[in-house]
Amino acid sequence: MTLNSKSTIATSTLVGLLIATTACDAGTKNSSSPSACERLLGQSGIAWLERSRGQEADSSERGGLKDAKEDFYRYARDWKPGSDKTPAFLRTEVCRFSTPDKSNEQRALSLSYGASILPFDYPFNEEKDIYSSVSVVSVNSDVKLVTRDDDGTLEYSVYVKCQVSDASPGQERGVPIEGTMRDALTGDTDTNTHLTYLLKSARAVVDDFSCKKRTLCSRATTFGLTAPNNG
Repeated sequence: MTLNSKSTIATSTLVGLLIATTACDAGTKNSSSPSACERLLGQSGIAWLERSRGQEADSSERGGLKDAKEDFYRYARDWKPGSDKTPAFLRTEVCRFSTPDKSNEQRALSLSYGASILPFDYPFNEEKDIYSSVSVVSVNSDVKLVTRDDDGTLEYSVYVKCQVSDASPGQERGVPIEGTMRDALTGDTDTNTHLTYLLKSARAVVDDFSCKKRTLCSRATTFGLTAPNNG
């Protein structure tokens, strides 16, 4: 199934999913020290991944939210308005679920977070010159969801404004947080499901990164979506 067939998202359905799964709940209740994936996806997300017989991989070699936050703060503070220098920001993989490595082709779902090389106001649909198709959903004035189809391989991204203390004014638009989900594990073809858990993870990251005046869960009305548009 191509993104073109999926991009006709039923907005009311997506709104309901986002409100239900990103409300300010108590998080993971059965673990005093939740793993990175549990913190980001919640118990329902872990159950979704476990149905694919996946297992959470050790994050010690890949870094984690602490490393992702430190890198994001450093990049954000280095950014200067009006600079024409192409940024070389790197994202950190903060969550990975994969099948046991018993075959030559391991299946995995990964979540990566860090500083976006694209500004928040970038016309993402212009990337159609690179990808088969691109779909953009504006969650609110601070959050965008972008789904890209690379010849049948789907990539789900979230962009969130996050002003860092001591960074230049406008940094929240020039260097937003970018989170990306890649799924070669579940076989789930529902775009809504992936965007729901991606946005849920973004809420946890925003809390962890201590973004100034940014919240993804103050009221359900925060999640009023617009229809997919052209950027």
